Amino acid sequence: MPDVSVIVPAFNAEKTIERCLDSLLAQAADIEVIVIDDCSTDATLAMCERYARTAPNVRVIHNEKNVGQGLSRNVGIEVATGDYLAFVDADDYVAPFMYEDLLALARPAGEAQVDVVGCSICTPAPSVPGGFGRIRRLASVQSYDEEAIRREVLPEFLGAPPDRAPWPRAFPGSSCTYLFSARLIRERGVRFLSERQVYSEDLFFDYAALSRARSFAFTPTAYYFYSNRPGSTVHRYHDPRSKCELLAELAGNDPELMLRARHSIIYCARAAGTQLCEDPSFSWPEKARTLAAVCAQPVLTESLADYPMRTLNLPTRVYLALARRGLTSLALVLPWVKLRLSSGKRALLTVARLPRALLDRGKP
Repeated sequence: MPDVSVIVPAFNAEKTIERCLDSLLAQAADIEVIVIDDCSTDATLAMCERYARTAPNVRVIHNEKNVGQGLSRNVGIEVATGDYLAFVDADDYVAPFMYEDLLALARPAGEAQVDVVGCSICTPAPSVPGGFGRIRRLASVQSYDEEAIRREVLPEFLGAPPDRAPWPRAFPGSSCTYLFSARLIRERGVRFLSERQVYSEDLFFDYAALSRARSFAFTPTAYYFYSNRPGSTVHRYHDPRSKCELLAELAGNDPELMLRARHSIIYCARAAGTQLCEDPSFSWPEKARTLAAVCAQPVLTESLADYPMRTLNLPTRVYLALARRGLTSLALVLPWVKLRLSSGKRALLTVARLPRALLDRGKP
């Protein structure tokens, strides 16, 4: 029985899957790698099967129909045989000692196994793959018992209190940065939601697992390397309404938790604008109408009414003020300009290329 089952959902990942699998096969820890091919139409499946023929700890499962990342991970959970479960996206890769170090946290000498252990994540520069020697392994470690998880850890997944906005995340939302006890996940029935129904399925899986855990250990060392690839799902629009409703549901009647959830809900509306600007499948009028529908939802209007808006930065306040008044075309100017400036274009050129729709009264 392996120590860790690493589950890798893959869809049309022929450009990155080799780097991902090579980083996993470089691990010193005893792991099995379960690749879930989600009906790829490129060479992904053939490439993974080639790895399976030469590496005895690599297994490939082919979905009969495309179900998405979250449900593909659930397929891997059902067949995994390791003591711990881990998840890696096919675009990404890990340090060669990631699971060795996390297992050291999970199995402290003379103590019971830890239910969940985690590390930090970073977006790599092109030179990072050869720079693993610069990583300070297990630089520091924080441990939490069941009470501390509920008091200190779970609230961080809901959002930040107003006095800490903007939010410096204490723990990553990505499930790929954690090891989860397979026993805990199976006995407590923790599974991923479909990202096609609730975006940020990782966050809710993490929350569900930690809310049932009796122990948690975390190191801020970054072992997981996230690739911010243009065209990936994070650059397409995802309706945030189900996510916002679920955040409010998790907060329940606790005023402090609800205030944290309100913070996340507000920034979901801000993120929706950025995603709409990046997604080429929407025309500009469609972008404006879609944002208007998001901002009209009670979960957002209640959050805007209850949250101390003065704690938000000025661009966010302007964006929300325009969106609330139905001026969604004008509200989208802010993320549109920010995206253009971040791509290296000069400010004057950005303004000169503003769509004509932005120069009207701003109504969808």
